[in-house]
Amino acid sequence: KLHNLKQAEEARDALCMGLYERLFLWTVWRVNQSVQTVNFKPTGADRLKNKGGYNHMNTISCLDIFGFEVFDKNSFEQVCINYANEVLQQLFNEYVFKLEQKFYEAEGINWKVISFPDNHETISMIEGKPMGLLQLVDEECLFPGGND
Repeated sequence: KLHNLKQAEEARDALCMGLYERLFLWTVWRVNQSVQTVNFKPTGADRLKNKGGYNHMNTISCLDIFGFEVFDKNSFEQVCINYANEVLQQLFNEYVFKLEQKFYEAEGINWKVISFPDNHETISMIEGKPMGLLQLVDEECLFPGGND
């Protein structure tokens, strides 16, 4: 059956999302495999933390202190949602904290400095060039048969 233009575009978009998600999951799996501990003997505390039944291994994870949702498995789509939330949080911090505090200083208003976490490194890890996650996924998709 032939598809009309809208159906073809939706199928293309679904295929791209599926490919990106699988590439992302493979990348996470590959990084975690490369840092896996050999001959690890878990302690009782390690077994308690390991409720999911997975073998213990060192992992590299991205912790989002601004509201990362906890799922058994995070999809590429969820990473994109979390990335958007990180950018919004950064804008909020910029306008509510940084600029207001500069305004108070300029006006000579007596106030207490408010400290807050800066999520710039998290955003750079995802969108940074040339080594950000999105840039690396895009680059990998440009090369036919690429597998790094």
